[in-house]
Amino acid sequence: MYSADFENLKAQCMLCKKCPFYEERLNIVFGEGSEKADILFVSDFPRGKDDLKGIPFTGKEGEILRKILILCDMDKEKYFLTNILKCRPADGEIPDDSHYDACMEHLRSQVRFIKPKIIVCLGENTAKRMIDPSFSLRKEHGKFIKKGKLYFIATHHPSETVDDEYKRLGLLSDFQILRESAKKGGII
Repeated sequence: MYSADFENLKAQCMLCKKCPFYEERLNIVFGEGSEKADILFVSDFPRGKDDLKGIPFTGKEGEILRKILILCDMDKEKYFLTNILKCRPADGEIPDDSHYDACMEHLRSQVRFIKPKIIVCLGENTAKRMIDPSFSLRKEHGKFIKKGKLYFIATHHPSETVDDEYKRLGLLSDFQILRESAKKGGII
């Protein structure tokens, strides 16, 4: 159960019609986890059946992500999972800058409310939008980058790891780096 203020942020997202994805949505995918999270995991957009339940990572990539969170002793009270886009694109539709621009203020509101210490960008597309447009996941994954008061780290999107064991091991390695740094910083 979330506070009334956090539920109000969610309600604002539900009213959003800034991009055409709202026409196809069943539910917004606002996120899941603690509204007082120290770690915010951000993906680019909801996939598969996320909008059926209104929560991110409901498919195979979600199973992988949640297993890795458990393996890394990440307490559910310490993280929040969300996406930049709050509505799932229609099958086969690739979101463009206008879609991301329309939803970015919802994500900024979540960040201001949650006040995480670390933002984990899941996938290069998310990292380019949140860290730097020239970000290269191949060169910079698993490295902390400070922007203002926040620390960012980027890793593979769990969907990239479903059929790629090498990337799955990279994701696990990056999460271990995250865990160790968070432990040293008293975050987890």
